Order: sequence, then structure tokens, then C-alpha cells
Amino acid sequence: MIGACSCLKDLRFSKKADEAAYKAMCELTLLRSASVACVVGLVVCLVPVSFTFFREIWREDDPFRWQVGDSRTLAYSATLGFVSMLLALLILLSLRQCFGLRRLWDWEAICLITFATSFAFYPFTYPAIASTMFGEDPVTVWAYSPDLQLSEKHMLLTMDVALTAVYLYVPVRVHTLWIVPVCLLSTFAAYLFAVGFPNPISHASNFSMLVPLLLFSYQGRRRDEQHSRERWIAIQGLEESKVRETEQSSLARGMQSVAEILFDFVVTLGEDSRVLGSNKRRDLHFGTGLEGRLFADVVSASDQDRFDVCLSQASSLHSPQSVPVMLEPRGGPRAAQLLIVDTGRQHPRWLVGVRLDETPTLPSSSDSSVDQHHSVPVLTGCSAESNSNSYGEMSGSDASTPDLVRRLAVMALLGCSPPTVQSESTHGSNSSCSRL
Repeated sequence: MIGACSCLKDLRFSKKADEAAYKAMCELTLLRSASVACVVGLVVCLVPVSFTFFREIWREDDPFRWQVGDSRTLAYSATLGFVSMLLALLILLSLRQCFGLRRLWDWEAICLITFATSFAFYPFTYPAIASTMFGEDPVTVWAYSPDLQLSEKHMLLTMDVALTAVYLYVPVRVHTLWIVPVCLLSTFAAYLFAVGFPNPISHASNFSMLVPLLLFSYQGRRRDEQHSRERWIAIQGLEESKVRETEQSSLARGMQSVAEILFDFVVTLGEDSRVLGSNKRRDLHFGTGLEGRLFADVVSASDQDRFDVCLSQASSLHSPQSVPVMLEPRGGPRAAQLLIVDTGRQHPRWLVGVRLDETPTLPSSSDSSVDQHHSVPVLTGCSAESNSNSYGEMSGSDASTPDLVRRLAVMALLGCSPPTVQSESTHGSNSSCSRL
């Protein structure tokens, strides 16, 4: 029951664009395999028929002449039709592959129709079967003594082998490929009804062998196409991931280049939040090399939790995060504004733009924290509500013209509306990073 249901399942993709892309991918193999199939079919048919044809026209008694009432005319006419179909298809396929003609033709349908029609012609190319159709004894018609039962079995086995070869090597999709075996069985059934079942036992035995062979071949073709479609899906997913990775790499490089202009320096962090690469300008600010160190080591202890939260939010929210922190270079604590961007890649994972305050911040004598009166500008948002904020709201001693231009450039880079600049103490509250 499960096997029968699987035979009826439509393997085509639900999206027409995907199905068209898969069909286009199979077309080149279809053209080549169909060309080989045509050549093989012509050789298999013409070689034996050529011997019988010349033997019949050169015989002394009753030589062959193209006459309507002669059963030999049926056999050679069926052979001529079979050869003409394959030869015409071979010429068209050669023109398509060599000169690129008729690219818009549905070559799958053309090959399918040709093969189905050829299988319909082929049974009548056998001398014994053609004579039986006219009610004549093959022994008296032909110059040799063809055996009807042997010819019948040979014909069915030959067609089954040919059909299996088409299933294996010609990638015609299975939702239409069933037409070929149906044409084969219909032709054989028409032959049996025409001759009146002269040997019922032999016919039943032939059918009992032919039908399972056709079903097994068809099921094998279905499995092959199913695996082919799965491979195609995997390849498409790999190509899309490569395209996305390339786009993300380009975007990350572009953002890093622009950020290096807009900020004092840019720090690249890996998956473990360690600094990647060397940068003379960055190392000059901190008075030491940062490569391979945790960036949190140069952030004040009171701001490290907020910095870690911002890294997590930049990854989970897929949006840049801004946070004011206190950095601790060798030259003394410096207030800074960080802009954290998740690149979506593993290397580097984050870009951290650092804008240092113009004036170094000195630690108090009581503890190592920042002066409570020192404040840094904070970018407070990039949401729909910020569209209502006018540029007149950007006031205060911290909203100087260079800073304002720099912030607006960052917001334009990130596709955000103009932000509101507020003065917020770095330790006056436990506010987390701001989403841009």
C-alpha cells in the first residue's frame, strides 16, 4: 500500500519557479541522453531489418514489392516510421546543441512524444507479428521461418530493455513519463485483439512478465528523480548561502570602511569577543596591543555587564546597538561611545566603532569610577517615534556640530531616522545599550 501511494505522489515542486529551474537544469542532460538514445535505437533497428529487406527483394520466388496487401509492406512501413521519428528527433537535437536553435521549445515534451510514438511503431517491425496481423503464416510469407512466440517474447524484452534505458539515462520527469509504457501496453493489447489471441497461454505469460518489469522500471525512475530533486535543493541552498555570505561580507567591509571614517577607530571581535587583527591607530590610543585580548578587559568593570548585554542584543535583535562606556587605556580612563554591529559571520563576528570623548577623564581619589558629573552623549533610539523629533531638539553642550554630523552619517548608513541626543551620566543609571 505504501509503495502504491509513493508511486502516485507528485514529485514536482510546489513553486512553479523552482520546477522551471529544475527542468532547465535537466535540459542539457536530456538533450545529450536523448541523442544517444536515438543513435542506439537506429542501429538496433536498421541492422537486422537491412538483412531481411535485401533478402526479400532479391529472392526469386515472390520478391518484395511495395503493395498494400502484402504483410511485408506493414513491417517495412513500421520500420520506416520508427526510423523517421528517431532520425528527425536526432536532427533537431543536433541543431539545438550545435547551433543553439529553438531554445524556447519544450524539448522534454518533444522527446516524450517521439519515444512514445516510436514504441508504438516498433512491435510491427517484427516479420512474424506483421504477418499475423494479416492472418498469414509467417513461414510462407518470409524467406526464412520466423517463430511467432519467440518473436513476441523477443519484441517485449527488447522494448522493456529500451524503456529501462530511457528511464535510467534520459531525465524526462516522471509525472509525464508514464505515457511511454502506456503506449507500449496499448500497442501490444491492440495487436492481441487484432489477431484474436491465437495462443492465450503464451500471451498471458508475456503479459505477466512485462507488467512487473515496467512497474519496477518506473519505480526505479521515480526514486532516481526524487534523489535528483533532493540534490538540486541542497545545491540551491548552498548557492544561496554563498550569495548571502558574499553579500554579508561586502556589507561588513563597507560598514567597516565607513565606520573607520566616522569613528576614531574600529575594533573587530571574533566569536569569543577577542580582538582580531592589529591596528596601529587603535593600539596607540590604548598604549598596548589588543590583538587576541578580550575587549572587555579594556572596559571599566562597572560597564562590562552592559557591554556584554549589547553584544548579545546586537546578535539577537539583528540591529546595531549603541552604549556609552568608560575605557581604561594606559593613559587614563576615557569616556567613549560604542556602536556595536553584528556582521552575521563568524570571522569577524562584531564590529565595534569607538568614538572617544575629546577630554580624558581622570579617576577620583576615592575610587576608580568616573566623575559623577561627567557625561557623554547617548544615541537614544532609531524607531518610528524618532521621526517626530526635530533637529531643534538636539541641543546641549555635547551636541556639537562635528558630533551631530558624525551621528547623522552613522544613522544614514544604518538606514535610521535622525536620533535625539541626550546627556546621560555614564553611571547615573543602569540603563542598557540603545537600539539603533
